[in-house]
Amino acid sequence: MSVIPAEQLLRLLKAGLPIPGEDGRRLVTLAATAAIRDAVAAVNEARSRIANGEKVAFWVTGRPGNGKSQSLRQLVYELARLTGLGKYALAAIDFDKQPEARRTAGLIPAIVRQCLIAGVTVGGLEGAGSSSIPSKPQHAANIESLAFGADVLASLSGLPPVSLVAARGMQAVWKWPPVQKWRIRRRLTNRWASHPQLVEFLAAWAGYVMRPTPEGEADLDAYLGRLASTDRLLDLFGYALQESGYTALVLAFDEVSADSLTALKTLWDPRVNPMVTFEQKLNLVFVLAARDSTYEQAVADPALGRRFCDPPSGRSRLSGPSVDPALPADDFTHVTAKVDELLRDAEHQRNVPVTAGDLQNLRGRLSQSADLTWQQLWRDVIGLMVKP
Repeated sequence: MSVIPAEQLLRLLKAGLPIPGEDGRRLVTLAATAAIRDAVAAVNEARSRIANGEKVAFWVTGRPGNGKSQSLRQLVYELARLTGLGKYALAAIDFDKQPEARRTAGLIPAIVRQCLIAGVTVGGLEGAGSSSIPSKPQHAANIESLAFGADVLASLSGLPPVSLVAARGMQAVWKWPPVQKWRIRRRLTNRWASHPQLVEFLAAWAGYVMRPTPEGEADLDAYLGRLASTDRLLDLFGYALQESGYTALVLAFDEVSADSLTALKTLWDPRVNPMVTFEQKLNLVFVLAARDSTYEQAVADPALGRRFCDPPSGRSRLSGPSVDPALPADDFTHVTAKVDELLRDAEHQRNVPVTAGDLQNLRGRLSQSADLTWQQLWRDVIGLMVKP
């Protein structure tokens, strides 16, 4: 049974777009999940350790259309299923969709914004997710980022743990009176009197958590932009996470290119800022989805290779599908079986008649393609089996 309607899944697969969650695990081949297995294990390890600044990178490479974006979707899904102790936060950024993040000046604001506003995957907050929330305000688009914010703010202000808030639902937070922001600020000031910048950062974050509206988002966005220009944003964000019990930050990047690696290098290297009176040492796990050529460029560059490619870093290379008319169970068989499975829930979309001969002819044609991709395989099979 699909979580997403079958018609929508067929459209996504035909367009070559990634499939989220359990539907992705069920429909896509095991290669996408296997490609991020070591990265998931590294996150599990990093969150179980103390925050001491450890860094590791994992690559998922291949030609366009062979499932790199799908693997990152599977990463988010698999991390959310981790059990056990240790808190981590994950921000996933597609450089094609956020080109400003390719530059050093835009990278850190994009990461922090992704966690604070656009959505974050959080481990170790069982009971604080959407399952405990019966409903949400009109403009609250991302429950996960709000639960994440409530957890950090509760820890740093001395308020009840987020699990107590979650028991009543996040609506209890959204219904706090306006004066509550002033009270939180006062508590933060009392606890962090020696870190006024941290107080300002957390107070701005609290304003959004209690007012998750377009206006509240705009206010926080403007504040982050001003803070980013002082080169202290990552220090404040990382320190806030660290002091509230987080030990790992997972950074997943899609469409990584040579120029964006230069920006990522600034995240790898220790930051020396004499104006900062506190230090964050979160363990960082990088997951980089890129073309093979980008990985090869990184290996060839001594500075990049030493950081992102040397052991214990790892690489998974996604190859194209195998289609062989002589094999009874190749990747063509897998795709046609999954399309047929989806069509059972959307019979009105089935293209009739499609004969065994039609399928065999398509299999033969695709087997002759020297550079067949998964995107092309799904598109051609759906084009045959589903009504236009």
